[in-house]
Amino acid sequence: QSYENRDIYTITMTSSSGPADKPTLYFSALIHAREPSGNSVLIDYAQWLADEYGSDTMATFILDNAEVHFLPIANPDGYAENMPGGGMHRKNMNYSDPVPSSGIDLNRNWPYKWGYDDGGSSPDPYDETYRGSAPASEAETQVQMDYIDDIAPIAAMNYHSHGGYLLYPWGYNNTPTPDQTTFEGWASQMTQYNGYEYGRAGQILYLVNGEQNDYCYSDTAGSPSVIAMTPEIGNGGFWGGQSDTTLIEEFCEDCRYMNIMICMNALSMVGIEGAESYTIEPSLFLGSVHPNPVPAGAMQFGVTAPVGQPVRLELYDMAGRRAANLGSVEGSGNPMSVFRAVPSDLPSGVYMLVAEGAGQVRQQRVTVLR
Repeated sequence: QSYENRDIYTITMTSSSGPADKPTLYFSALIHAREPSGNSVLIDYAQWLADEYGSDTMATFILDNAEVHFLPIANPDGYAENMPGGGMHRKNMNYSDPVPSSGIDLNRNWPYKWGYDDGGSSPDPYDETYRGSAPASEAETQVQMDYIDDIAPIAAMNYHSHGGYLLYPWGYNNTPTPDQTTFEGWASQMTQYNGYEYGRAGQILYLVNGEQNDYCYSDTAGSPSVIAMTPEIGNGGFWGGQSDTTLIEEFCEDCRYMNIMICMNALSMVGIEGAESYTIEPSLFLGSVHPNPVPAGAMQFGVTAPVGQPVRLELYDMAGRRAANLGSVEGSGNPMSVFRAVPSDLPSGVYMLVAEGAGQVRQQRVTVLR
């Protein structure tokens, strides 16, 4: 519950298919009370997963292979204070702190690098970036910390508005993390359609300490290490055009692809898509696909089969329907690299590469991105 004892709700989505122990993915919004467009985007994505499960291959793959957790309103007291007139209160409603204040900026209250300097957060109780009197002093911060530590997500999207950015750690200073190439590669792909500018907060906006992404990414204080990003939604102002349904739909569409792609990338990272090769004796071996996800163009994979043994190669969608015939290769008794063009009419989605020969069938998951 919040400082004023309001419930803080979460939504968990998965399917009954797939592994028993699934990795988790985390989405949060409205840590700042005047930024409700993130709430709209989260509910839109949850609705998309529910509506498209069983028909869209990526929605099906995500729910079959992960638990997706949503916390749509992280600051319910401040949000209630702002309604119904679209007020501009940013912080929570703890005005006593224990000193008089105008509330605490919940995105400066996380314990990792809390109070690192007075530029990335403020010691002044009446500043918009006031960090509170102690790290993790606020009930709302503690709720999210406990939840994140409990579910141990592998990736997270912590939504804000506005500006059209995609930010990633470090926030407390302008230095790259050890996973800079992962953050940069994912962000480049995730923003290819909405044109959001991506980078560290210090590169694009300003430094911020005691913030959610840095806590999620750090592996201190018992927290999991999470590939965590912050989208700053569009350019509709802090209230994100919440009286304009056309603008709401535009923002939801802009962010839906980012949400899908962070899930797909994170699940690839933990090896669910067959990132590691495995040998099956005695006769047929199918290696992992590279690159995976596969862009428009060609993919490469390894095949080992007995000398002279033909191996038929096909792609199937996740409903078991043949999507493409990739021809065949003849075994040489040794490992060989196989290159195949991705059919130009094959839509984005999750597929199964199937190799059949020597009386055996082997398969690898493949994600195709257009």
